[in-house]
Amino acid sequence: TLLQGTWFVQGPSDGERNVHVVVADVAGQTHEDFLRVVLDNTPPELTILAPSQDEVNFGERVSVEGDASEANGIQRVRLSYSDGSADVDLDEPLFVDEHVFGDGGQLHITATAWDLAGNETESGVDVSSDHAPILSILTPSDDDDIAGMVPIITQVSDDVGINDFELSIDGKLVAGNAFYRIDRQLFLPA
Repeated sequence: TLLQGTWFVQGPSDGERNVHVVVADVAGQTHEDFLRVVLDNTPPELTILAPSQDEVNFGERVSVEGDASEANGIQRVRLSYSDGSADVDLDEPLFVDEHVFGDGGQLHITATAWDLAGNETESGVDVSSDHAPILSILTPSDDDDIAGMVPIITQVSDDVGINDFELSIDGKLVAGNAFYRIDRQLFLPA
């Protein structure tokens, strides 16, 4: 005769539970078994230590650091990035990841921690990236021989915005913020 049963372990609080099962047959023979389980309905605590909310990151990489904790242990931590890059799974409660920001702009970072019982917690931060501006002198070319009225054409771009622009010739400022536009032409006598 096969007898199967399902019982649910629960209690008013998390903690260790000792299970003892005894079975007796009609002839009076018994068998017993023991096991210990940990009742854990509490999700882990999770903190993203860096970067902070709305932080501006200068450069192409952002360092993500955090801490996940739970009385019965952390199974894993996953970092997800809104730029479509692959999730990063980490098996340490103190976690660090270096993420390449790519083209810059806004990025939402989500950390998810799971404890050994499968409970999960999620935390997130928004950061932005500011790469160095890109500047090109379109004309004239380096080492050109020039004569007459010569246009100096520059092109400037930045992922966040331009705050300052200066153009000097032989150490003399000839253009600054008052002259600034994304594409600017200056004509200089040769």
